[in-house]
Amino acid sequence: MRRISRKYVAITGLLAGINVLGLYWIHHDLTETPRPTARVLSLAASPHTDLADRLSLTFDRNMVQPAAVGQVEEAAVFKLTPEWPGQWVWSAPDKLDYMLAKRLPAGRVFRISSTQELEHRTGRTLEGDNKFEFKTKSLALGRSELVAFDKSDVTFRVVFNQPVDPGDLLRHISFYDDNTRAKLGEPVCLTQKPQENLVVRFRRPESNRFELVLDEQLAGAGAELGLGRPVVRSYEIPPDFSLLNAHATRPTLEEIASVKLGFW
Repeated sequence: MRRISRKYVAITGLLAGINVLGLYWIHHDLTETPRPTARVLSLAASPHTDLADRLSLTFDRNMVQPAAVGQVEEAAVFKLTPEWPGQWVWSAPDKLDYMLAKRLPAGRVFRISSTQELEHRTGRTLEGDNKFEFKTKSLALGRSELVAFDKSDVTFRVVFNQPVDPGDLLRHISFYDDNTRAKLGEPVCLTQKPQENLVVRFRRPESNRFELVLDEQLAGAGAELGLGRPVVRSYEIPPDFSLLNAHATRPTLEEIASVKLGFW
């Protein structure tokens, strides 16, 4: 009778063991309960970006029991960067709000990311993105106007939708003669601190027409989001007359005052 070699027995046993192990893992995968997950459907500011008093995360399924609605979430399930005062509150079983203690500053980028506390608190992990970005309004020029002028200089006002640092404004603003394209020197800012309303002075153009140019990189004070594109506007100085000065006197204690206006 032919003997079965030990090598054959060893190989047969190894293959059988592999088959048994494979069947075990197949059974394990078929019978294991899937880990509960959830997905963030949206991140929104309410009532709207400019006047937001909360940031809302809406999920595709319930994350907490109805009893938790209206309760402050003590666990740090999400993180806001940069930090901003407020607190997390479940406004619905599938909706988590970050109630802002004060309005978000303009021109900023905020990022919200989940933490491990979310799984510990809800028993669910997030599918897809777990980091979200929210931007407040970028810088915009709302109004610009001629304030005053004389034989040598022009005084001009620019009004933005958020405070701008005077030094930053001077680095990103230029004035040109609209006819010759000659630069009208380096402007001087008469406003001394960050304001929405800033006043500058520059050399009067010979043509009485000038062009304002704002660099797209100009941003609000402490902000990240600038104009995004250059702003170019043209203006004309009225040719008829200009106010050189104004002087008020009240020589007596009477209510009537005297005002002298100087024109040219």
